[in-house]
Amino acid sequence: MTSGPRIAAVVLAAGDSRRMGQPKALLRTPSGTFLERVVALAQAVPLEPVRVVVGRDGPTICAALPALAPLCIHNPEPELGQLHSLRLALASLPAASQGAAVLLVDHPFVRAETIAALVAAFHATGRPIVVPSYQGQRGHPVLFARCVWEELARAPLEVGARAVVASNASRVLEVAVEDAGILADIDTPEAFRQWVGV
Repeated sequence: MTSGPRIAAVVLAAGDSRRMGQPKALLRTPSGTFLERVVALAQAVPLEPVRVVVGRDGPTICAALPALAPLCIHNPEPELGQLHSLRLALASLPAASQGAAVLLVDHPFVRAETIAALVAAFHATGRPIVVPSYQGQRGHPVLFARCVWEELARAPLEVGARAVVASNASRVLEVAVEDAGILADIDTPEAFRQWVGV
């Protein structure tokens, strides 16, 4: 990774996975579970520290993936949404963390090179929000500099982090990548079969 401010990883995995019928974090691919893949991506960049926010399925996830249990933060109110989970993770990060890349457990097919490109762009420009785009469409993960974390802490939960991105439109850096994985939201059994082939 390019030298510069330390960038942490926040993996959001507290959703109830209603449409999948099982925790998305534990869905399997040939190279491991969704959560293992996403954490491995973060560590490959490398991003540090890595925080994984889990919800009601947290005990099941930690029991199935004990090596990742030390990274987990429990969100007792996952129904409050992703922004609430993000706030819990950001509050846990050390002062040395000057930014955080927010990864979603249901986007496990993002490439490590894509995340590295976001970090490099952040280091090169200092822009407070960096987002990837594929064929003109924005996706995940999104990198937030520490200077906008307070805005994330104040934003209404019902509108989420997107409101902070929208209110800082002129300060957002969009990085074009050749990575369809940034758009691959594996939220249904059909999407899982499409991407995993089972």
